[in-house]
Amino acid sequence: MATIISVLSTAQIAGLSTTSIAGLTTEDWAAFSTNQIMALTTAQAAAISTLGISALSTDHMGAFQTHDLRAISTNGIRALNSDQLGALSSSQIEALSTGQVVALTTDQLPTLSTGDLNALGTSHFAVLSTAQTSVLTTQQVSALETNDLRALSSAALRTLNSDQITALTSDQIGALTTAQVASLTTAQVAGMTSEDLNALTSNQVASLTTAQIAAITTAQMSTLETADVAALSSAQFARLNSDQLGALTTDQIVAIETNDLRAISTAAIRVLSSDQLGALSSAQVGSLTTAQVQALTTDQLPTLATEDLNALGTAHFAVLSGAQVGVLTTAQVSVLETADLAALSTAAVRALNSDQLTALSSTQIGALSTAQVASLTTAQVAGLTSEDLNALTSG
Repeated sequence: MATIISVLSTAQIAGLSTTSIAGLTTEDWAAFSTNQIMALTTAQAAAISTLGISALSTDHMGAFQTHDLRAISTNGIRALNSDQLGALSSSQIEALSTGQVVALTTDQLPTLSTGDLNALGTSHFAVLSTAQTSVLTTQQVSALETNDLRALSSAALRTLNSDQITALTSDQIGALTTAQVASLTTAQVAGMTSEDLNALTSNQVASLTTAQIAAITTAQMSTLETADVAALSSAQFARLNSDQLGALTTDQIVAIETNDLRAISTAAIRVLSSDQLGALSSAQVGSLTTAQVQALTTDQLPTLATEDLNALGTAHFAVLSGAQVGVLTTAQVSVLETADLAALSTAAVRALNSDQLTALSSTQIGALSTAQVASLTTAQVAGLTSEDLNALTSG
């Protein structure tokens, strides 16, 4: 049956009841002119059936006034095909209600052009579901404005896959809120490029969870800016593994605050290279816990500068093992402070070899406790000079 729609004036179209509008067939809607579409009232637009929506041409879609487009039901929005969506102007896309945006299907969203997607406001992005965010194309993701990206819920952000994360620019990564950064999965953090990780501000780095810190790769770790290293908390440093700590550059090592250095595990301390140990300041060395000092290997201890060794306190020297004391260089031994020497256990004193004993001054020898002197081996006593023996006597 032929439709009479085409002969109705725009005034007559505007006068149709919402019941009449709801009852129009797909044939009727196909016969509408763009002027007739423009004549529809908001109430009439709200009454269009999903079948009616599906019958509209791209020209029809482009003819909708923004306030009328906002009135279309969410079911009607879901009925739009990719061509119909593509026919909407940026101003029409911008005019969609948050309810209509939430109604967009996972088949519809990827078809939006980057320009149309960017026409949406922050209020629209704030209501996107995890399912919707997960289907955005890498082109769409890379074109997101930073304000819109910041508007995404933490749950939506967590659904971004590795390709989507990689598509984000450093500027976009740097624009994330600290709450969003803290919500990222460990896989997402590990999937960031070094450039992206360095795009994070010190506040963002400080917001990373300990689980996220543990997920950072050695390649990422080695490129962290020193300001970001300094921003890490003691809890974050405590989660660093041996490989991560071993990847730090000497500049990064220098940037570690003393409280944070104390939080590093003994297993991680053992992997510090001679260059890394050498980069530590005397203040940093002096801040080490007794457990960390006890964990230093016999390869590490001889590499400490004499001033760094002297930065250790008596409590540190008291826990040194015989094996550790036995590898100290004569240069190190010769500058040991008398209080530190006196703090050595008798087992550690007995570990001193002839060269080390010879390197000790009479003053150092004289500072040994009676228990330490009594623990000396016969070979050690025989190796003492007359000056050393006199120092013992005078002591």
